[in-house]
Amino acid sequence: MIEIKIPTSAAVIMLTERMRYELQLRIKAGCFEPGYEIENLSSSDLLSIAETSAFDLVFLLPVDILIEESNLPEIITEAFHALSKIFGREEFTIYTKERAEILLNKVKNTFNQIEPNQNYFPN
Repeated sequence: MIEIKIPTSAAVIMLTERMRYELQLRIKAGCFEPGYEIENLSSSDLLSIAETSAFDLVFLLPVDILIEESNLPEIITEAFHALSKIFGREEFTIYTKERAEILLNKVKNTFNQIEPNQNYFPN
């Protein structure tokens, strides 16, 4: 098992920054009106943006961390629980480790579709 050592506060900072960026992308795409603030989102929109942002951040990690067992689901769950205090939304307190694992499985499945004889090359 790979243990990732990152404070929850650092994970939350990265996640909230990515969420703000994701909101700007959605505004640019016409999903929300210009000037819309993240604090004004509905609970379902905020959760959607948070999960998309977590997915994007996870994709930036090395492949080994993604395909091996790690404490990443716990980190994601703790970060989402912390978001409940930041945004004052109860929905984040009930975010489960199982839901984080489902999110991670989407990434793992993408990498598992690559043929086994192909190697991962550094950038």
